[in-house]
Amino acid sequence: MSKGASIKYSPDELAFIQVNATLSRAALTQLFNATFNRDIAVDNIKALCTRKGWKTGRDGRFPKGSVPPNKGTKGLTGANSGSFKKGQQSHTQKPVGYERITVDGYVEVKVAEPNKFRAKHHIIYEQHFGTIPAGHVVKFKDGNPQNFATDNLVLMSRGELAVLNHLYDHKNASDEAKPVLITLAKVKAKVGTIRRKATSEVASQ
Repeated sequence: MSKGASIKYSPDELAFIQVNATLSRAALTQLFNATFNRDIAVDNIKALCTRKGWKTGRDGRFPKGSVPPNKGTKGLTGANSGSFKKGQQSHTQKPVGYERITVDGYVEVKVAEPNKFRAKHHIIYEQHFGTIPAGHVVKFKDGNPQNFATDNLVLMSRGELAVLNHLYDHKNASDEAKPVLITLAKVKAKVGTIRRKATSEVASQ
C-alpha cells in the first residue's frame, strides 16, 4: 500500500478491533493481521483507535472478555465480503474449546453452542476432584486466576470465603502468606460453626 493511501476496513474488522481495543496496540495489530490475513502496521491500528476513541484499559466501555493475543487465531480467515446465508457461521464464531479472558483476569472456556462459557478453573477442578458442591467456590491459593495447577486450586464454602474476605487481605498479602490466610479462614469458620452448634445445643436443653 502506497504511503498516505487510505486503509479500508470491513464492518467485521472494525467490530473486531473495537472489541479487542483493550489490548496493547502491538498485540492488537498482531492478532488482527493473523485473524484477517492483513498486513496493517501498528501505527495504522493506533491511528484508527485514536480516531474512533477506542481506548486501552479496563474502563467498562467494551464487551467483557477481551481476546488474548495467542488465542482464537487457528483456522480463521479473512472477512466474508458477502452477506451470510441462514445457518452459515461467521468467521468470528468461536468453536467449542475457545478460551477468553474476562476483564477480571479469569479464563473462560466455550463449552457449548451458541455461546455457553464456564470458568476454566472450575472445569479443571472438577476433572481432578469431582463436582463442586452447592454453596462452594474454587479459590486460587496464590491469587493468580491463571495458575491452573491443581495444588493451587482450593475448595471453599461461602462461609469460609466470607471469613477470608472480612478478616484477611488475601489479595494484597505476600505470596507466602496467601495459602496460610486461606487455611486460617477455614479454621476460623470451622470454629465458628462448632461454637454455634454448641450454643444451640445448650439452649435447647
